[in-house]
Amino acid sequence: MKIKKIVKILLLIAIVFIIFWIWLSIELNKNKIDFSEVEIDIKKTDDNFCIVENEEEFIRALENKKIQIIEIINDLDLGYNTIKSLGISSPFITKHNEALTHPVLIGTGVSKLNIDNRDGLIIYSSSGSKILHANIIISNSENIKFENIFFDELWEWDEETKAEYDRNDWDFFTIKNSKNIQIKNCEFGKAYDEIVSINNSINVNIEYCKLNEIDIKNNEFFNAQFAELEDNKYKYEMYRYLREECNIDIDTIKKLSFYQFKLFLFGSKDYEGHNENIVIHDCVFQNVKTRIPMARNSSVHLYNVWVDSRNIDSQILNDNEKKLIKDKYSKLTMLDTYGIIAIQRSYVLVENCIFEGVKFKYTSSRGFSLKNLGKIVIDNNEKNKIKNLKNSLIKSTGIIEK
Repeated sequence: MKIKKIVKILLLIAIVFIIFWIWLSIELNKNKIDFSEVEIDIKKTDDNFCIVENEEEFIRALENKKIQIIEIINDLDLGYNTIKSLGISSPFITKHNEALTHPVLIGTGVSKLNIDNRDGLIIYSSSGSKILHANIIISNSENIKFENIFFDELWEWDEETKAEYDRNDWDFFTIKNSKNIQIKNCEFGKAYDEIVSINNSINVNIEYCKLNEIDIKNNEFFNAQFAELEDNKYKYEMYRYLREECNIDIDTIKKLSFYQFKLFLFGSKDYEGHNENIVIHDCVFQNVKTRIPMARNSSVHLYNVWVDSRNIDSQILNDNEKKLIKDKYSKLTMLDTYGIIAIQRSYVLVENCIFEGVKFKYTSSRGFSLKNLGKIVIDNNEKNKIKNLKNSLIKSTGIIEK
């Protein structure tokens, strides 16, 4: 009798377990959709096309809603202080959080470039012109495309939140409550927060894009930050502590800072909406530490993506240095890399992607809460195709000279 009772209990447990996993599978697949590509194609006419040479011409073109295609032929400094010094006033350019440590950004300021309630807009450059010192915020809009532009100079040393990068909220792109957005053949420098942050949006394509590797020796913007820190150690306690209390040389501190901390954030908290059909393909991302992407409540498709984080060396500090720093500034010693993080019922499909130097490539849960579970499906082809993919991506990503 006891054996029969035990069998019944085990059978009941098995049935409950099966029902649970069926339910969980349904929940995890709610966000799964048939991914489709976004292609923004607006016919160029004399009335809707404008070539801009400077910051004022660019902002005035944005203000004219008849203009749907803007070609940039020179680099644009859209920093808030720069725009104000030129005597330009526009709701399209508003003040972002002030820089605290970088001498260039303290001078130029950082702006929000606001594209709101717009349907149909292409901003591109034939020569790979730069947009500097601006967080582009696309909201309540659709059919927006950025192509062949270099976005740069949006990072500074983070004393305020001790290298957690939680204060300034500077992304190159913040996309919210929008649909049909395309970022194509663009290049990115190092950003304070994410490269792209998306919330409550549908159909966003990031394609043929490239996150560039910082040249520690020759990058003027990066090195201007460390010249400021070195000349004014007592203004910056974290930097002073590393140099004087831990006896760490400047080159080592640069190596602790040159990588992109966060790459993509898709989705926020449950009650703030979700994202559908976010596609990242044919891209190269160098020296990324985490969030490739972090997906919350989102459906995401990555294919033909090469992430190379081999230069983020977790052994850059010796054990004694790690201990000294960890006691006060733990984020500086956390050099393990994290790839795709899918939580809060996200669905991420990964096809033909290369993750080199990424310690934890895939994470689909945080803690034991069921609402934090996500699903990652991986479908990589045989190794020879992956090897050939690198050569293809090197030739096709980033700025194209037209």
